[in-house]
Amino acid sequence: MSPSGDRICAPVSGRFTLIEQEVIYRGARLLFAYVIEYIQALPTPVSTGCGVLGFCLYLTNYTLITFRFLSSQDIAFFVINIFGAGLVLVSLVQDFNLGSFMIQVFWICLGLIAIVVRVKSRAAWRREVHRAPLSPALGAPHTR
Repeated sequence: MSPSGDRICAPVSGRFTLIEQEVIYRGARLLFAYVIEYIQALPTPVSTGCGVLGFCLYLTNYTLITFRFLSSQDIAFFVINIFGAGLVLVSLVQDFNLGSFMIQVFWICLGLIAIVVRVKSRAAWRREVHRAPLSPALGAPHTR
């Protein structure tokens, strides 16, 4: 029991216990620290190359939209932006710039939110289409 009288192993918000949350939090921190350490160990030309590749992804994405090969509503648009921002972030580990870091994190967060919104709206649309009754012209029974 904790000092407040709550059970430490009781589920919090119905998903994970406090102990499970702590294990997940520590695991995430270790994974993040390992990834940063790995990226910092990259040779400078590789890090710079990642930044240039991220820049190329940005340009490719906006060129595809300009010439209407891709729509800004497509999930692919946001996936390409997320990868571009991630690659630019890799280059920032070697040569940090706060303004650029904030822009890349913003693009990643915005892209993830946009993908979730679009996936949820597509799922809702599919549920609605499957639930919609057939019109009498399509052979559905006509009731009065």
